[in-house]
Amino acid sequence: YQRRVREKKIKKKKNANMQLKLINFQFLYLLLFLILFLLNFNYYLSSSSLISNSNSIKFRKQLNYWDGTVRKASDGRLEAYIPPPNYVNYASFIEVGANNKLLLAWVSGSNESVVGTRIFLTRLAQNSSQWTIARPVIGGDSKLVTENPVLFYNEADKQLYMFYVQYSLEIGYGSNTSQVYMIRSPDGEGENWTAPQLLPFRKGTFVRNRLLLSTSGTWLLPVHVVAGAAGTSNGAAFSELQTKEPDDNDWKEQPISDTNYLIEPSIVRPEADKKNIVAFFRDQRAQTIYYTSSEHEGASWDTPQVGLQQNNDAGIQAININNDDLVLVLNPLSSTIRKFPLAVSMSHDYGVTWPQIRMLEPQCDSGLEPGYEYDFSMPSVVVTDSDRQIHITYNYDSATIKYVRVNQDWIEYNY
Repeated sequence: YQRRVREKKIKKKKNANMQLKLINFQFLYLLLFLILFLLNFNYYLSSSSLISNSNSIKFRKQLNYWDGTVRKASDGRLEAYIPPPNYVNYASFIEVGANNKLLLAWVSGSNESVVGTRIFLTRLAQNSSQWTIARPVIGGDSKLVTENPVLFYNEADKQLYMFYVQYSLEIGYGSNTSQVYMIRSPDGEGENWTAPQLLPFRKGTFVRNRLLLSTSGTWLLPVHVVAGAAGTSNGAAFSELQTKEPDDNDWKEQPISDTNYLIEPSIVRPEADKKNIVAFFRDQRAQTIYYTSSEHEGASWDTPQVGLQQNNDAGIQAININNDDLVLVLNPLSSTIRKFPLAVSMSHDYGVTWPQIRMLEPQCDSGLEPGYEYDFSMPSVVVTDSDRQIHITYNYDSATIKYVRVNQDWIEYNY
């Protein structure tokens, strides 16, 4: 009898302990729910009350303008705001892929240049007004930064290639130990990708701007080597080409002389079927865009010259839209860390002068907050051969990627 009484007491005590644990678990669950509710409520209050202007960037997101739909703006351009997968979005790159689809890749993560970033890709079919839902392509490693996608659709084999950079932020590592990788999409649209291939470039190499084919089909990939990497002198970054014949995997370095502090070269061919090519550089000293030319498709280069366009040590990209007509997207200001306004400019003499310029994102208009330091930067530009439309993408305050479509008349004659 005493044994049965003792067993009942033990069982009763166990049941009481289990009930106590259940109550504690329910309390913790309720507390977590309350914390998440307060965080979301606080975000709602901050995003809706800090900015009352219905045209402001934060309010556009609330009104579902960031839905990837292409709409006509009041100044005649077509534009779309890509739905952001994460909090920070930057380093976009646009290319025309198979079936004339526009392909847009960019970096998304919790912040810029932090571990865990991913490269996403979205598509816009010809004659469509809706960008597809973005899907991750590569990245997400908890120990690596993944960024700077460069897309190249190769007409010869109908495949899409992506170059990108990865590096660690652990002690003893950093951007000066970056490595360049390449993946390939056999379908030409970025639906499926091969395994990453590490390219034999020196550590500290970065990609950012468009690959150009030589007249014989050689791949000319512009790159820059960051300060502190092997081969740099006086702590200065410099630019070069990485070249490859189309039928082999043997990459070769091709120096671009006198490019200390000149990075992210954007190379274009001003005249079709001619061997002369021109390179434009971002200036780390935040003074001006430099340019140089090569009469032998990068085998040798002239000394870089000071250009007429200012540069604030932010990214640029150029493209040939017609023979002799070049388009350059840039932040037209110098000696500053500001990254607005953003403009598109046109040259008719191989990039020596730029008589036409039109703002993509003005310094301040009715839709922007006066005094706020916006970030409209890191542009990419491509032209569709079928209709000669100019397609531009860029950081939209690092919160999302904005897509803009214009034509030559919009830039040249303001309509």
